[in-house]
Amino acid sequence: MVLAIRMNPNERPSASVPRSGAIVGVVCLLALAVLLLVTPNVSNRPTHAPISECINNLRHLDAAKEQWALDNKKQGTNPVSFDDIKPYLWQGRLPKCPAGGTYNLLATVSDAPTCSMPKHVLPSP
Repeated sequence: MVLAIRMNPNERPSASVPRSGAIVGVVCLLALAVLLLVTPNVSNRPTHAPISECINNLRHLDAAKEQWALDNKKQGTNPVSFDDIKPYLWQGRLPKCPAGGTYNLLATVSDAPTCSMPKHVLPSP
């Protein structure tokens, strides 16, 4: 025995309701995925980047100081200033600490340059 159900041609099938709900769900998932891709990941940002950049600047200052001392036949006890090493720096400019610290060459060629910010220290050789 076969049952046949006649449908009114003006009547919409009930299967269209879940289909539209599935479309809304997919659209919501796509919107969420786009939002997650666009939003920056704040928790995984490197916090050591300014320290590394500052230490790199200190290395450049130290290298410029050493090159100035070699070129001018200076010893470790000779005084040195920022004006002395400017020609040995990129574009003749003193670098700036990314965290807002200030650089100090101290007094002599043998002294390592320092930064006023904590943890911004050149490693000892």
